[in-house]
Amino acid sequence: MLPLYDDESIPSFPRHKHDHLKRAAFQGFLAHKDMVALALYILNNAESLELMTVQTNYKYSNIIADKFLRREDPRNVLKIL
Repeated sequence: MLPLYDDESIPSFPRHKHDHLKRAAFQGFLAHKDMVALALYILNNAESLELMTVQTNYKYSNIIADKFLRREDPRNVLKIL
């Protein structure tokens, strides 16, 4: 996994709706662009998602999760720990 820096873009993937995923959890979430991209993919494509928990171990990872994931969560299903 590659570390995330402010001037780098996060990879994006084609949209593909998933209607059965209700819960997703990341434990030990790191501020790597691949992990952020995966979390964004789930947030944007899992239509039935009721809860996504993101547990970080480092303050920097928490800041990145809050910055990139929170703005993509209009359904308010994201919980950052």
